[in-house]
Amino acid sequence: MKCFCLKDLFAGKIHALLFRRWNKRIKGRDWFDFEWYIRQGTSINLEHLEMRARQSNDWTDGVLSLEAVKDLLIKRISCIDWEQAKADIRPFITNLSVLDIWSAQYFTELVARL
Repeated sequence: MKCFCLKDLFAGKIHALLFRRWNKRIKGRDWFDFEWYIRQGTSINLEHLEMRARQSNDWTDGVLSLEAVKDLLIKRISCIDWEQAKADIRPFITNLSVLDIWSAQYFTELVARL
């Protein structure tokens, strides 16, 4: 059995956010989790994220820096249909008002907290 710390789990979540092939179906659940990790003050295990990205052939450049991760996240955030992301997560939460703040601006602000 493998055990992962929060830093590793967050790296896995960011890998999914950056490199998952959505095929027009955005996973609002991933963004919900991203928000949770940020609110917990979790840092990213950048080495683990880079290893995953290299294994999936999604990162072939040099060392994956925090600034590069932030830039990639901001680019991804700018392409998201946030109404579709909200629709994906709605069945799983009871307090729908928490989604009122969801927007490109909000998630860009969360990225700044990494």
